[in-house]
Amino acid sequence: MNGLTVKFLSTFKEVAGVEELKLSVPPGLRIRELLDLLELKGIRVKHHIQGAGSFYSSSILIFINDFEISVLNGLETELKDGDTVTFIPVVHGG
Repeated sequence: MNGLTVKFLSTFKEVAGVEELKLSVPPGLRIRELLDLLELKGIRVKHHIQGAGSFYSSSILIFINDFEISVLNGLETELKDGDTVTFIPVVHGG
């Protein structure tokens, strides 16, 4: 069992306090549930991805392996042993 690798890029490294962590997770865990699990561990990424009127904000990208979750099943995407979940903030400028 490889577990799940969770990576935090850019400003999410500061939020998480780590760049990467390994987790053992139950089979069938969904992204939405991973966010709750991270909250229990004191990693408040869920707070940072809530958009106005929508849970999944356009100011963050969440990738599972090499695929952004919007092309999968969104926050209901199931995770598998060996997956890598990456949280990436979207930088806006002008």
